Amino acid sequence: MLTREGLDAAMRDFVSVMAPDYAARIRAEGRAEGKREALAEIICNRLRVRFGTLHQNVRAAIMAAPQEQLGAWLETVMFAYRLGAVSKCRPVD
Repeated sequence: MLTREGLDAAMRDFVSVMAPDYAARIRAEGRAEGKREALAEIICNRLRVRFGTLHQNVRAAIMAAPQEQLGAWLETVMFAYRLGAVSKCRPVD
C-alpha cells in the first residue's frame, strides 16, 4: 500500500527529474512564440507604412501565420508593388 510519505517521495523524485526539462522546453517555446509574434508585428508595420491601414482580416492572418510563412512574407514585403503580391508568397521548402 502506498503511504502519504511514499507518494510525496515519488512526486519529489518525479519533479526533480522532469521539471528542469519541462521548464527548459516551456522557455524555448515561449521564446520562439515571442520571436514569431515580433516578426508578425514587423510585417504588419511595414505593410501599413507601404500600403496604408490593414484590414483586420489581413492583420489576423499575419498574426496567426507560422514562422516559415512570416519569413517568406518578410522577404517579399519590401519589394511588393501591391498587397496581393505579398499574400501569394509561399515559404521555400
